[in-house]
Amino acid sequence: ISLKPHNIETYQKITDKLSESNRTAVIHPTGTGKMFVALKLLEENKDKKAIYIAPSSPILHDIKKNIFAEGMTMEDFPNLRRITYQKLARLSDEEIQELDADIIVLDEFHHCGAPEWGNGVERLIKKNENASVLGLSATPLRYSDGLRDMADELFENNVASEMTLEEAIEEGILPEASYVSTLYGYEKELMDMQQNIDKIKDKDKKAEAQDLLNELSKKLDENTQNLPELFSEHMENKNGKYIVFCRNIDDMNEKIEQAQKMFGAPSQLY
Repeated sequence: ISLKPHNIETYQKITDKLSESNRTAVIHPTGTGKMFVALKLLEENKDKKAIYIAPSSPILHDIKKNIFAEGMTMEDFPNLRRITYQKLARLSDEEIQELDADIIVLDEFHHCGAPEWGNGVERLIKKNENASVLGLSATPLRYSDGLRDMADELFENNVASEMTLEEAIEEGILPEASYVSTLYGYEKELMDMQQNIDKIKDKDKKAEAQDLLNELSKKLDENTQNLPELFSEHMENKNGKYIVFCRNIDDMNEKIEQAQKMFGAPSQLY
């Protein structure tokens, strides 16, 4: 497993931490190669039984894909077992005991704050108390759960390496993002305002409100691009993959119907 310079340093910090304690964590932004650091640890300890736990099957598939990309096969990791947090939670105490792990990798360990998944991890660590535990996450804080810090809860804040998104961009590890903003979809709000103005009985107040609405409409028109125009201007690869975040299911369904007009191509729902 080949590591980039920043992860060579990270890997050395991990081994140093694990020589002092059996638990440590790496908190780096998405895209900085945390999985490769974990794979390096497993490669250097092929004789030990290792459990790699992740929140989804696609991440477990990425492990295999990245191993193949390095010119290796799963046979080069004979003692590695991959499992999701969901499956781990369903294992009995006896099945967890039989795992007999020497190394446990908790990918996206902030998910361990979820009750069922957390219970599975707790049982795994308890039944394999001598195992070395490496946690990987970009976001150890659970914002929807009272800002619980899972690095503190699971690793007693024993963090081998921590890097912010800003630091990763400044050091050239991640590309700088380009943000483009625009206003759109305000027509309904303007219509609602017009209906309210039409109900005003006082002629002077009604005229004043109408002038304000007309001025607002003009400014919006001058500073607004519709979505097809915006995407056409800024999307260099018309056949690329794009993510659209929606308010709710209804909004998503509406966007799916509009996708061909917005992107100029059929959309796929995942």
